[in-house]
Amino acid sequence: MLPRPNLQPEDSRSFSGGFVYTPKFVQGLTVTIDFYDIESKGRVAIPDLQNVINRSVTGRLLPLEAGNRNANGEIVSIEEAYQNSGSQKARGVDIGLQYQIETQYGVVTWLTQASYLDSFEFAQMPGETELEL
Repeated sequence: MLPRPNLQPEDSRSFSGGFVYTPKFVQGLTVTIDFYDIESKGRVAIPDLQNVINRSVTGRLLPLEAGNRNANGEIVSIEEAYQNSGSQKARGVDIGLQYQIETQYGVVTWLTQASYLDSFEFAQMPGETELEL
């Protein structure tokens, strides 16, 4: 893996917050709700090897990429470099429900956890429009 001279650091921001509720009227019950909103731009990524091979075949390699071939034209090695990719945004909520009851044999715990992904937007390369996935 080669260093890339124009590689920029990732930029991200995130927000998360939530609460835990343990009602007095139902002993052993705990409800949790956590909200999150995460955005990252210019993520540093290793290019997908198949994409590098495809670009090598079409002659459209990116800087610092190479598809080295032997005398028969077969690819014998691939050189690739870290690169800045596009952006990614995720927003959703995690919900947990836990109930514990003490018995003569020990504590029995029932736990349910769920995640709801409200939005997931992704752009593979910088400058591309983000698509809702």
